[in-house]
Amino acid sequence: MGDVTEFRSALRLSISQVAAEFGMSRNTVARRIEQLGIRPDGRRGGYPVYRMRDLVPVVQGELPGGLGEGFDPSRLPPTERRAWYQSENERLKAEADSGRLIPAAEVEAEMAEMAKTVVRALETLPDRVERDLRVTPEVVEYLQGEVHRLRVELCDRVMEAEVDDEEDGVRQRG
Repeated sequence: MGDVTEFRSALRLSISQVAAEFGMSRNTVARRIEQLGIRPDGRRGGYPVYRMRDLVPVVQGELPGGLGEGFDPSRLPPTERRAWYQSENERLKAEADSGRLIPAAEVEAEMAEMAKTVVRALETLPDRVERDLRVTPEVVEYLQGEVHRLRVELCDRVMEAEVDDEEDGVRQRG
């Protein structure tokens, strides 16, 4: 029969056990444990063992500080920071080449063309309604007021988007 291991001790793994279980090198596991400042939870056979729940970031490959919203690459050591920026540049280039990323200038040009078309249609709407439907001057004035209100609203939305997008520099395609 097999060995019986207490469940509690099974949740504590050595560096070698973590490496074997997750197909990682011992050096990688040890380096990540050190980077994340994980302390051993005891010793087994003279070697440190770590709680499984503490090892989750190690096997997920999380960096110190995490890659979440608050991740700041400027806090990385110089060699890691350089590698991070190189990988980001390569990722952006690959996404642009595959058509998933559009340069901001192209997006702005396309949006400008669409806005011109909409504004042209809106500006000529009161005149076309007056000519084709022979409506009263009050209706034409009302339409002109509504068109003006829509243009102002469009302008405000575009200005808000420009402020938000100045930080991005690129647009993502779905």
